[in-house]
Amino acid sequence: MLVFSGRRRRAPLTLLLLAAAAALVACSEETVPEEAPVEPLPALPPVGAAPGHWAAAQRGVALDGDDLQIVNTPPTGISAADLRAAFGVVVLNRPYVDSLATRCLSPAMALATQPRQTAEALLAAFRAKDTALTWDRVAVNVDLLTPDRSALLNVCFEEGGDNVNPRFDIVEHRRSVIAAFEALAGLPDVAYITVGLDMNQYFHTRVADAQRVDDYTNYVTLYREVYAAIKAVNADVKVGPGISWSVFRTLTVPEVARDHGLEADSLEALVLAHRLTIQPLLTDGRGGPRAADYLGISMRPQVSLEPFRGSPGGEDDPEARAAILEWYRPVGLVAGDLPVVLPVIDWAELGAGAKNGAYLETLKTALSGVNVEWAAWHRMSDLPRDSLCTKYTGRPDPLDYPETYCVSGIFNSSGDADTRGVLETFTAE
Repeated sequence: MLVFSGRRRRAPLTLLLLAAAAALVACSEETVPEEAPVEPLPALPPVGAAPGHWAAAQRGVALDGDDLQIVNTPPTGISAADLRAAFGVVVLNRPYVDSLATRCLSPAMALATQPRQTAEALLAAFRAKDTALTWDRVAVNVDLLTPDRSALLNVCFEEGGDNVNPRFDIVEHRRSVIAAFEALAGLPDVAYITVGLDMNQYFHTRVADAQRVDDYTNYVTLYREVYAAIKAVNADVKVGPGISWSVFRTLTVPEVARDHGLEADSLEALVLAHRLTIQPLLTDGRGGPRAADYLGISMRPQVSLEPFRGSPGGEDDPEARAAILEWYRPVGLVAGDLPVVLPVIDWAELGAGAKNGAYLETLKTALSGVNVEWAAWHRMSDLPRDSLCTKYTGRPDPLDYPETYCVSGIFNSSGDADTRGVLETFTAE
């Protein structure tokens, strides 16, 4: 079982966090360095134990045009009325720029593929399919990274900047991103906007063998500008940054522990990793005004790594289950007093079958003590492997989706939900 320890090899966390402050104190015979206040480590919440069922208002259905193939389609499939009754939020996963062939669309071409325009088109398609496919609350998760998470999605700049390899400190890119979110904020019925998915992955991205930690800082400042811009258009829209729990636990925490001489399984390493990569997104400066209404956390584990090792932690595997519950234990600590949104849930393994439902059951238990605003599975339906799937997996690198994307639905491509157990587990009362 994975547990947190208080062990450390070199400097304690309180000294690490306050090193910068100490460096600002002048050393002379006339001055006496001030003692920095000691900030205690927060307490871990209890391990999740309850079933953790979500009410209909907390359930989001990730729906797009390719899902409409199974709506109201007998003898399998699901009716529009059943979808509307089971899910309280419709979730639209939209890239900042949607392109099949190139990352660098001209501004004129990009406009038709950006979140406001594509979200409106999807909502119109839902209504045309069945008037029951209308929700009072629309959530839009806007992806800023390429599907393989190796680069930024971008619009070609008309002047200046690097069109091939943009950064968040390029003025044209910042302006374009802010404008896209301002437009999205005016979408009728939009209630939630998640700014980026898995954005802590960008903290670890390397370009020409140089890590992009500095540009992650630029992203943090851009996120705060986006938050303010959305609120200026529609103050009622709830806004939050999107991070990946798997990236945080498998990359960020061990890397921070190594760099600062801490044990990888220590609470100190986890807290420091949080303060370096997540906390700056939640407030506008340390102690400053809030810059998020929720924290969006994608729950797509790397199923071959610890603590999973191929097991979703079902009731028939108590040892794996205990380790996975411990793995998710700090979620409430990381979110602080903010509610949590789960914009994407998936057990991303080809041929996983019934593991999907077992993983969702374990996740719900793990988060039973967390304030979950809403949660959504990755897709509503699978994509037929001989047609629609290649529209996503056949794109050029880095726009190509992994093959697991095609089998990430609650229903298979014919509309049958019996083989994976997600729908039953998701809608359990």
